[in-house]
Amino acid sequence: MKYYAIDNGLRRVNSPQANPDMGHRLENLVFLALRHQGLSVAYAGEKDLWECDFVTEDSAIQVCATLTPYNRSREVSGLAQAGRLPGKRRALILTLNQRDHFKEKDTAIEVRPAWDWLLDLGEQS
Repeated sequence: MKYYAIDNGLRRVNSPQANPDMGHRLENLVFLALRHQGLSVAYAGEKDLWECDFVTEDSAIQVCATLTPYNRSREVSGLAQAGRLPGKRRALILTLNQRDHFKEKDTAIEVRPAWDWLLDLGEQS
């Protein structure tokens, strides 16, 4: 089970860290945006095998500050597994500022900046 703060500013004030984890803060922001849209949001995973941060009716979303050669396998694996869940979902990795498109085991994956994705959500409202 994952827990998210209702406000990233309150989260930062109430749990100060020497090195703020931008990935967790970004993930929290994405959760709040999904909830604000009124979407039903779930977490998918198998302990110690894979995880997908968010699964909605039409999307499987992984969030990481930066997609690197070191975390790419883990991030993509979670999306691929979530793609095998019942239903058709687009696979999306949200980062701070990266863009890419690639295919992994018959799954088309889009990498895009979270700010760009948030702008699209705003236009849909």
